Amino acid sequence: MKPGGVVAPAGAPSWRRACVRAAATLWLPTLLPVLTGALADCGHCATSFWRSLPVVPGLLAPVAMGLDDAAFFVAGGAATLALFGVVVLALVEAPRWLAVAAQAAVALLSGLTALGYAHALRM
Repeated sequence: MKPGGVVAPAGAPSWRRACVRAAATLWLPTLLPVLTGALADCGHCATSFWRSLPVVPGLLAPVAMGLDDAAFFVAGGAATLALFGVVVLALVEAPRWLAVAAQAAVALLSGLTALGYAHALRM
């Protein structure tokens, strides 16, 4: 039983474990361009990718809004935090099937965004 008398779904992880799982779900797929060698022969591209790695999962939002410069990374960071929050809440509060579906969708989005960003850096 959680504080306030709310009963957690069966098998729901603790908040700490949910945060670790959400971080893994969000940032491990962003390593796909590194693992596939997409940035191997471009040192500047790899440096830019590693420096912006914390906001890579949420980069579709500022691209869709047409932002640039600092606003681009602020919006990307906000979108990344929103994705992180959604996954954590899904892991703690939602039924298991919905939590797994949310993790799969966010991991796919994060991986494809990272590959697209790596391709854009190489252009």
